Amino acid sequence: MSTYSSHLIRTLSLVLAITSLVLLIFAGVAAAQASSDRILSADQYTSEKGRRLAQNHAGALRELNEGVYHCLPWLEVQKQSIGFFRPKGATQDDRYLSMRVYIEQDPSPQFSKLRTEERAAAMFSRYVGPLVRRMAANRSLLNDNQLDGFTLILEWQKGVVTDGDRPVHETIAVFLRKAVVTEYLAGRSSVGHLAEVAQVLGWDGETALGALKVKAWDDNFVSTYKLPNYQVASGVSCDQQPREPAQTASTPSPTLAATASGFVVSSSGDILTAAHALSGCREVRAGSPGASPNAAHVVALDSSNDLGLVKLKAAGSQAATFRDGRGVRQGDSVVAFGFPLHTLLASGANLTTGTISSLAGPGRDSRYLQVTAPVQPGNSGGPLLDEHGNVVGVIVSKLDAIKVARVTGDIPRNVNFALNASVARSFLDAQGVAYATASSSKPLSPADIGERARAFTLLIECWK
Repeated sequence: MSTYSSHLIRTLSLVLAITSLVLLIFAGVAAAQASSDRILSADQYTSEKGRRLAQNHAGALRELNEGVYHCLPWLEVQKQSIGFFRPKGATQDDRYLSMRVYIEQDPSPQFSKLRTEERAAAMFSRYVGPLVRRMAANRSLLNDNQLDGFTLILEWQKGVVTDGDRPVHETIAVFLRKAVVTEYLAGRSSVGHLAEVAQVLGWDGETALGALKVKAWDDNFVSTYKLPNYQVASGVSCDQQPREPAQTASTPSPTLAATASGFVVSSSGDILTAAHALSGCREVRAGSPGASPNAAHVVALDSSNDLGLVKLKAAGSQAATFRDGRGVRQGDSVVAFGFPLHTLLASGANLTTGTISSLAGPGRDSRYLQVTAPVQPGNSGGPLLDEHGNVVGVIVSKLDAIKVARVTGDIPRNVNFALNASVARSFLDAQGVAYATASSSKPLSPADIGERARAFTLLIECWK
């Protein structure tokens, strides 16, 4: 961390400490029960997916509502803001558990003088971690594969109000994929990492500020602050249970459950792979066969396109380049590179060659390329490269030959599919990954392409 960043964090922490002293004062004991109108009722959803989530997890929503009401009484949960809403910008029916809170505090002059991004960073640091822990406290909810992520909307008074002026409120909306939250709850990432990978939108009053980039740090205010003269209602416990069971003698160590392929797409250690390869993993490791794999954490998942993004804790591998300019054509030569059937075949990477046989996948789906290059289980997530060594696709699947044979009486050969690189690049763009592109002007031999691919293609291990 730079000297400037360290100084900024110390300054903001001090300002927030001052701000906490002028929180509105509550007295007495809280009412016995939080108002139920903070939760969007199941009959108000227009999405069947949202309605099912609300019905299946009604108890978890009530617990969340009650927990914030009793244990964080200076936060006002807005009416009908607890529910399973579609996040802004979603192209499908993703459902995020959402909550909007107003932070009841009188801002100090020091806080008011901060820049917008600094105030947003301070509030992110103070509240996102503790509130996300409460939102994800119910294990059944967290494990529901219909839940895609979490949205937290924080609102506060921007500055000191003088006589005759109307108060102006600032707002940030924080969107986090479930995989990112799961990593945080397991202790494998920090609040600072949440801020790096979250989508954060800001508003100054009614004026939209667009996306904000914030730097966050660990802030223990929520766990230590006590309102003067406030008593929690009898029978209510504000203790937060650990999100992951502690590793004890009775908890078995994780074992290797599955492997896949992936490839480095940035100098920062970002790795693109298949989403299904990351499902249910307690640990994700990445590396070259024969070497000790490095720990990695899941950054984002796109289940609809079977894409996953993980990040090495220690960067340094060479990154692949995506093909620049026009896309591939039917008949173009391609190379598939990866680690198929890792426990059965040779431990090193496997290279196969073929051609683009179709510019669409099953059902004429233009997201996919059909290729003749042979692939096997374990190739998923690996790169499909053109004859210049640039990425033109991500291997995702092969046709189920047995099922087809039962229907047609014939066994299909070399019918395999890769996700078009344009889809992968859109996914990386959405995550803010700085990948590189290169022109495809100098043909290479398959052997030379393999040498290049070996530097950025990694074995992905899922430990459960």
